Amino acid sequence: MIENKILFVDDEEYLLSSIERQLRDQFNIQTCSSAAEALDCIKKYNYSVIVADYHMPGMNGVEFLAKTKVIAPRTVRILFTGKADLNVAISAVNEGHVFKILSKPYSSEKLISVLRQALGQYKMFVQAEQNEFMALHDTLTGLPNRVYLMQKLKEALALGKRTKTQVGALFLDLDGFKAVNDQFGHETGDKLLKIAAQIFKGSIRETDSVGRFGGDEFLVLLQNLKEGREAGISAQRIIDSFSEAIEIDTNKCRIGTSIGISIFPSDAHVPDELIKNADTAMYHSKKLGGSQYTFFSEIRDTVQKEKDK
Repeated sequence: MIENKILFVDDEEYLLSSIERQLRDQFNIQTCSSAAEALDCIKKYNYSVIVADYHMPGMNGVEFLAKTKVIAPRTVRILFTGKADLNVAISAVNEGHVFKILSKPYSSEKLISVLRQALGQYKMFVQAEQNEFMALHDTLTGLPNRVYLMQKLKEALALGKRTKTQVGALFLDLDGFKAVNDQFGHETGDKLLKIAAQIFKGSIRETDSVGRFGGDEFLVLLQNLKEGREAGISAQRIIDSFSEAIEIDTNKCRIGTSIGISIFPSDAHVPDELIKNADTAMYHSKKLGGSQYTFFSEIRDTVQKEKDK
């Protein structure tokens, strides 16, 4: 739910009091009497709309709103200004710092109309962000989905090529997940997938990525590897994270993860091939009993011989 909080900033406190009296029955209003005070508030709280007067000591309204754009980029900004400041204000609009200019003097009706327009704009920003997030993330776990993962992998390979570093693709499949689903039901299975997602996130570096590839399959992207064996260390850390049973609604769920590892540039140079090789290596881990990892490089010759048959 969007909280439509509006911040008014003006060094003339009697004007702030007047505005608050006029609008408090229709809007959620907060006021600050200086740009410095307002910047502190913006760092602590979320505002849908910020309204600032142009003439303020220490920092004028345009300068202040330019700073708020950096701190709170989706917040809608409105500038109060007199006729003498109009050219400066128009420039601020053109630069994207200000959504609307409200010239003094203004009526209550005009102010209310502009605020409603601004709130409508804010809701559009939020909805657009939500739509973008949903298009690129798995609805159950909140992790990046297959589309986003492929985009991230493409970017990671381009960076690896420029910096002459290696990239690791870890293809993961949950061992024992089907048994949990069959024994305790899909609701428990969904909860288990959410928990597994958090375990994966907690087992990798901040510079790395994890996403849900589909079903009980996940993909981890390891960037800036100096040696391929570093991917094995990360894989073992993930496997060890599932050593204990996971309790869900008094049900003890025992699962593990089988992992296949493919390394750029030694195993593949393009995203699809890198993932395919990691997937192949993951199935080899499954055949060996699960809860272990396999490098594609270790089975490359075997895979090639099978293709040549």
